[in-house]
Amino acid sequence: YLRFLTIWGSSFTLLFYTISILYYFIRPKHSSSRTGQTVSRLSLWGQLIFEIAFSIEATITFIFWPFLSADYRRRFPQWYALIYMIYLHGGLLVLLWIDKFLNGIRFYRRHFLIVLLVLVAYGTFNLSYYFINRRPVYPAMDYGDIESLFASILSYVVAFIQFQLGMCHDRSRQKVEESAVTQNGEQIDDVSRNRAEIAAPLVA
Repeated sequence: YLRFLTIWGSSFTLLFYTISILYYFIRPKHSSSRTGQTVSRLSLWGQLIFEIAFSIEATITFIFWPFLSADYRRRFPQWYALIYMIYLHGGLLVLLWIDKFLNGIRFYRRHFLIVLLVLVAYGTFNLSYYFINRRPVYPAMDYGDIESLFASILSYVVAFIQFQLGMCHDRSRQKVEESAVTQNGEQIDDVSRNRAEIAAPLVA
């Protein structure tokens, strides 16, 4: 099963939510320095795993439907198979985008190197499987035509764009937060000014 990128993506997604659950239960209870270090490590690993899953799931979704879905629909025409395909090739991406809006995890440009290493690792695994077994992982991507080469290159491009979208969301969120802080500061200044104006005649 590891020959499928879908399994890699769903595994990273599952790992992220597992770490999130552990973080949720450990964080409120940490009192010792050792537990605090564990919480910090969980937070870091959760962030990295989320960035990987977030990027890979976009690749899975936007490569599967244009290039691979037709073959799978011929092989598995049942309606429940289609629902399962939608869940694995788009459903998890939607879930991660919703989580991105809620969790506040920040993306860092240097972390894309880790995403790239994961994709290169999968690409190496995929090619190794092809040469060892003399057949491609995906029938529609046999590395024998331009379309297969284009899909392979596009997978890296999609992951990069998705990662950049995550960073753009961070910048937008930061601007909204800074604007809110500025507005609150101005409101506090207005209240202080009004109080000073009211108090001035009393002091005089």
